[in-house]
Amino acid sequence: MKNSDKKSYVVLVGANFVNKGAEAMLWAAVEGLQRHFPTYEVVLLDLFPTLNKEERRGMPLRIVNMHVRSLFRINFPILKLLFKPKPISDSEGDILALFDDASGLMDLSGYGLSAHNQALLWSVAWLLPLRMAKQRKVPAWLLPQSLGPFNFSGLKKLLFRFFALPLLQYPEVVFAREPSGYAAVAPLRSKPTFLSPDMVLLTAAQDGLADEGDAQAEVLVIPNQQLFRLLPAEEVLGLYTAQIKFALEAGYTVRVLRHSADDAYFCLQLARSLAHPALQIDEHLAGLRDLRRAISSCRFVVTGRYHGAVHALKASKPVLIIGWAEKYRHLAHLFGIENYLVDLSGGFLPAQTHTLLPQLIQEEQKLKHQLGQRVREMEADTLWSHIDLP
Repeated sequence: MKNSDKKSYVVLVGANFVNKGAEAMLWAAVEGLQRHFPTYEVVLLDLFPTLNKEERRGMPLRIVNMHVRSLFRINFPILKLLFKPKPISDSEGDILALFDDASGLMDLSGYGLSAHNQALLWSVAWLLPLRMAKQRKVPAWLLPQSLGPFNFSGLKKLLFRFFALPLLQYPEVVFAREPSGYAAVAPLRSKPTFLSPDMVLLTAAQDGLADEGDAQAEVLVIPNQQLFRLLPAEEVLGLYTAQIKFALEAGYTVRVLRHSADDAYFCLQLARSLAHPALQIDEHLAGLRDLRRAISSCRFVVTGRYHGAVHALKASKPVLIIGWAEKYRHLAHLFGIENYLVDLSGGFLPAQTHTLLPQLIQEEQKLKHQLGQRVREMEADTLWSHIDLP
């Protein structure tokens, strides 16, 4: 039973500070909740904790650390005989109390339940907060994220049928970010499932970040080391260096910015193969506001990171997207820029990639108008009207 004397709060799970995409989804959800449900406190349950107590105290929301090990220990108590909790995790008793008094659980995982290159451990981990909410009768919502496919086989197929499928029925609403996710989830549920764009695209206009694109001729380049899993590293590096060299030869300055800690090696390789007075390769990991500020002050963006593209589009910046998953293709489709997507899902480098950046530069003004109009349409269509907190 909830204590009526306590302030109502919503638990967010699935976001973290490991990379700027997950962090961007966090702040987008916080902004939306505070704007539409101002009487509710927002609490982040961080499954990949990186912040100590002092760092958490400096954040504008309450953060509770629960390492994945504690998640499994709580849900399967027998594991307590085998594994001790991680020191960075908060008390498991406090975590359970958090669920006992919560008004709702909202999941905004960047990964999810999927048969596509997803380890069984992470698929189960994704389901466990839903299980905890269901056990304590806490209403839950899945905020926009990639879901499916569910074409499991063997043991995973059995686990999906008897463990995952009942839990997918529980959320009040599921928001799928891509049509393929909607098609996979909607037939499995009696409760509503909606197609919704990424959380960042639904936020209010970016605060205090003026468009300085006319003042600077800078191209912002954002690597993604995950691309090395699709093509040989030398081909991926060659694709990036070709775009950078063209921009430099066209008279632009180029800044390579690290969006994720994983991309340090990628940046190092670019620094070894390129040298130019108008080229800057950042050695440090950019903060989220640094990323947004860099995008607001550049002319164009070349990115292999999904949320690098999302932030560019949110700022109405022409963007060349290098990707492989359905989320990249759907994002490009939403904004009508399919011609500016380098799709590596086939395991090879598409032809004529050298023509894309020159074409993008030629169509700059047309693209900025097109992207700005689409952003305004998305800002007016909010998912929060489908959420009814108790």
